[in-house]
Amino acid sequence: MSFENQGKSGGRRKAREFALQMLFAADVVHPIKYSTREFWLEIGFGELTPDLVVLVRSFRDKLEKLLADATGIKSIVKRADPLDKADDRLEELKTITTSISEALSSFKFYVTGLFVTNASELVEIKAYLTRSIEGAEKLTEGFAEPTSRETNDDQSKVNDFIDRSSKITLDLIDTDLPAIQEITESTRLVRDFANGLVIGTLKKLGEVDDKIRTRAEHWRIERMAIVDRNVLRLAVYEFLYTDTPNTVVINEALEIARRFSTFEATQFINGILDAIKLDLENGHGKGANAAGS
Repeated sequence: MSFENQGKSGGRRKAREFALQMLFAADVVHPIKYSTREFWLEIGFGELTPDLVVLVRSFRDKLEKLLADATGIKSIVKRADPLDKADDRLEELKTITTSISEALSSFKFYVTGLFVTNASELVEIKAYLTRSIEGAEKLTEGFAEPTSRETNDDQSKVNDFIDRSSKITLDLIDTDLPAIQEITESTRLVRDFANGLVIGTLKKLGEVDDKIRTRAEHWRIERMAIVDRNVLRLAVYEFLYTDTPNTVVINEALEIARRFSTFEATQFINGILDAIKLDLENGHGKGANAAGS
């Protein structure tokens, strides 16, 4: 199934719906000040991939819990050998806490840039988590032979932490990270297409609005309903600066208008787009316009 023809869960129609939401926001805020990045962080990812949002929160929560548990074990490790400042066990515990903390920081950075990220950032997070597991293994070796200052309860708590943290960390590496990457990559085309439409439309807004004015008789763009003018803007941008067939552009615009606007508005949009389509087909066509983009 092509990207253009994917169903409601993806494809270009979904991308166009997101693009309309972003143009709507840009219209309210100001085109120059608008950032697609904020849209994806605050709204877009939740609508496009609810499963990804759940995974991201779960991953973050697990890392924060591991970090809190590792910090809580520190008093036990110190009590085991309070006078030795260079205790190997404290060094290995520091390796664990530092690695988890770095993984958490990297993951938060990854999440804030999800729509432009690449797999290499996930590899870095995986490396931090692997280092944490290695630290846990060495900490296990350090507690293999108890000292006089350790109690059975101390050993039990440390061993329980090591076992639990290793299992959770392996699960994060082997299950959660691949799932996050898979979902992120599977939605990249939708996000990229939506961003391209918005950024392109805002960049060419003057030309796009001029083209709409040629056929919006007795209607100033500023007086149109905000949804209607932005449906028109997206469609006209695609007319002028993309290789999407004109008929497809109109059909997609009308489907989106039916969802987000009124029946009368849909007829109004159809009339303007049909007229602009005829102008382009009887004149130089979109090829000449696109060449100057």
